[in-house]
Amino acid sequence: MKKLIPFVILFITLSCVEEKIRTNDNNSSELPILSFKNIREMSSYVHKFGINGNVYSNEDVEATGFVSFDSVYREAISILASAKTMEQVSTILQTYRDVVTLSDSVFVPTMQNEFYRVICNRDRMYEAEGLAHKVVDDENIIITSLENKNSLKKINSINNLDSTIFKVAHYSDNHRGSVSGRILSDVCSNSMTYWLEYDPSGCKNDRRVYVSAQLSFAIAGDNYTPHLLSNVWGRRKLGTLCLWSDYSTILHYRNANFAVKFIINGATIMINLNTNDIPNYDGTSEESVHSIYNNDLLNGPTYWQGGTPPSVSFTRAFIEASTRGTGDTNWVSIDCIGS
Repeated sequence: MKKLIPFVILFITLSCVEEKIRTNDNNSSELPILSFKNIREMSSYVHKFGINGNVYSNEDVEATGFVSFDSVYREAISILASAKTMEQVSTILQTYRDVVTLSDSVFVPTMQNEFYRVICNRDRMYEAEGLAHKVVDDENIIITSLENKNSLKKINSINNLDSTIFKVAHYSDNHRGSVSGRILSDVCSNSMTYWLEYDPSGCKNDRRVYVSAQLSFAIAGDNYTPHLLSNVWGRRKLGTLCLWSDYSTILHYRNANFAVKFIINGATIMINLNTNDIPNYDGTSEESVHSIYNNDLLNGPTYWQGGTPPSVSFTRAFIEASTRGTGDTNWVSIDCIGS
């Protein structure tokens, strides 16, 4: 018989959002974990306390000891920004190796999906519908009963799982890395980040504008809801190391147009968003990032009855963005067609 570990459960009420913070009473190394009733709570939590133009902050939750994966990532970025040598950078990256990596002079999170970065702890875990979930990579979540949570925490791959205990859910696919270009007409993927660089010096004070569109499932057990998250932000090169770092600037976006196809239980649902749903935006104060869209695409989850796994994809995506640092006439665009 498996030993059940007692938990202290703290209740937090956040407007219409109520989640539990679980801490292991007998194991100080256990990281507190958010526990949601359902997908509605998950999505509402991300919308309220996620990436909406400010660094993630929720004093009521943080007072319980819970720290999101995203908070740890932002902490690492802040420390890295003050590094003076590559030796210091390497030391910091080693400390945060599970959270951030350096790729092409840019610090990037090891968990690409922003929705899950906000609700997961550093162990990449959350609870929903009375089940434990772990985001093991940029495509898959492993789900199990709460009594198997400690075993789940040790798993880092979907390979060689005991299917009688663990279930794999596919939350996103068809990823594309960060791409440079002013206007890119291409085939859509489910995770797109495009950037445009203003390079007056070859190093210090160079600027970039980024725009992203990320389509995935919010998953709680066998319940699925398509979620769209799109952001605009800027980066600049700082210091003698000339590494790219996020910074605050004036942000703009315009002409949003997203069309999404959701297939589940043999049914196909088409969802369309345009400037009536996402009005043009001209920032007037400095921001490190601005959320273009961060919401579920349907009013409530759909229960998957089995068979062919659910899928979601863009059939059309268009958005333009610019920053003060790259110049008001320099706009980067996502412009793609899907199947």
